[in-house]
Amino acid sequence: MTNFLKKNKKYLFLLIADALIIILVAWLSFLLRFEWAIPQKYFFHLKNFIILSLLISLPIFYWQKLYHFSWAYVSISDLYRIIKAITLSNLIIGSIILLCLGFEPFSGFPRSIILINYFFTLLAISGFRAGKRIFSETLRPAKAGHKILIIGAGEAGEELARNISKTSLNLVGFVDDNELKQNAIIHNYPVLGKRRDLPEIIKNYEIEEVIITFPSVPQKITRETVEICRKAGVQKIKILPSMREIMDGKVTLANVREVSIEDLLGREEVKIDKEAIKNFIYGKKVLITGAAGSIGSHLCQEISNFSPEKLIAFDQNETGIFRLEQDLDKKFPEIPKIFEIGDVCDQKKIEYLFSKTKPDIVFHA
Repeated sequence: MTNFLKKNKKYLFLLIADALIIILVAWLSFLLRFEWAIPQKYFFHLKNFIILSLLISLPIFYWQKLYHFSWAYVSISDLYRIIKAITLSNLIIGSIILLCLGFEPFSGFPRSIILINYFFTLLAISGFRAGKRIFSETLRPAKAGHKILIIGAGEAGEELARNISKTSLNLVGFVDDNELKQNAIIHNYPVLGKRRDLPEIIKNYEIEEVIITFPSVPQKITRETVEICRKAGVQKIKILPSMREIMDGKVTLANVREVSIEDLLGREEVKIDKEAIKNFIYGKKVLITGAAGSIGSHLCQEISNFSPEKLIAFDQNETGIFRLEQDLDKKFPEIPKIFEIGDVCDQKKIEYLFSKTKPDIVFHA
């Protein structure tokens, strides 16, 4: 019992918090409706309304996975899920009350309370979920250490910035040639300019490390970018691994790596032997660890194109796994999939995962 509570304390905390919010908002709705003086006869309605709200809302919140995403890093998509869950639950609550207006539990129930309750529940639960992120980002101290610049503000760069924001690393911002991304803010980090502006940006912001996040572009562009950075005085230059290297198993997927000589040779892009990869993956059970990261999620999609018997996605990022599940179910509905949450360092969890899924191939991202 102790282990269960320890493992699920975040869920229990949020569940209890939501229950308290529902109770307090219901009470506040009645106070507002009756101008801060609830008539004695309406306390019976208040009690029934609270019970109904708890019985309807909490299961819907759980069904919509409001207890599965990271509290500290609530995103726009998470807030959308919150709005959807609260709207659905309040529609059901309102419908039940309106259907029962002629019956004892809700006879004479003030209908305006349904609308008041909906808006305040939406405000309170959304604010509570987003509060920790807003508070932590507002009070986030300036980070020490050498200054990092990400080149490429695409999906990979955005995911990298998201991960860096959770650490003590000192990310300054992005550089991207896309005109539409100029002056944009991504996870509180600005897009400072284009590649041609690198010398000025590196000088003005005293950049000491650069991470290139577009490894699939022609080597000529990568070489030019590296040369610009080195001429500007940056010696520490890293790059995300390419899909060719991922399939060859040459790098650790979860980490960026130092720029290698192969990145700078200016060779034409090597075409992947898709037929050989298909023969390797087709009809096999494939496990991908670190599946929710930028590389892992891309690998899941690439592997799904080759019709595995089953795709098993494993990651400790609950929100990331949820998003990956939604994305893969939409793009590859025909492929059987298993989504598991856990840490690769948890030996018992890994043993259980292998026993349950019996994978033929494992990609460690």
